[in-house]
Amino acid sequence: MLIPQFIATISAISDLPPSSAAPLPSVIPTASPELVRARAVLARVREEIIPREGQSTNYGVTFSDAGYETLIKWNEQIKVDAHCANGYESLNLLLPCCDWAMPSRDEEKNCACGHHQALEGLSKKLLHDGWDSHATQSEVTKWTRFLFPVEALTQEMERRAQLDPEIKQALDELIARGEC
Repeated sequence: MLIPQFIATISAISDLPPSSAAPLPSVIPTASPELVRARAVLARVREEIIPREGQSTNYGVTFSDAGYETLIKWNEQIKVDAHCANGYESLNLLLPCCDWAMPSRDEEKNCACGHHQALEGLSKKLLHDGWDSHATQSEVTKWTRFLFPVEALTQEMERRAQLDPEIKQALDELIARGEC
């Protein structure tokens, strides 16, 4: 699967048409059993922590581009009222893309990036609908992981590797092979 990309890259660099690229090797190396196991561990952790594209939620949107756009619309439409303000300001909306994390009822102080606007919209909607701050934070975490899967998976593998020898071994193997 990487070889066609590699050939296309080499062809583009050398200005040769793809048909004149070197023939594919007749034997493609297979992954070691250790690497196969490490990839399986990684896939299992990914399945556990990162919502699937199109997965439904309990609040009427799916984990998708359309769901993301809905969250942004909620941010525009819903204002933080006195009933929700303390819960809203208690949330942690830290993202890998910037160091802003704590939403304010004074929305002029909030980050204006799309990812944060989506998480703010989600937070306002759920709190407005009666969700408590812990359940809201849980949904914020799911969306953060959906929006930033590589960072979320890396962080989770590193966290679990401290406690689980199988995951530590898998992480070490993936790092050694340049896959993580």
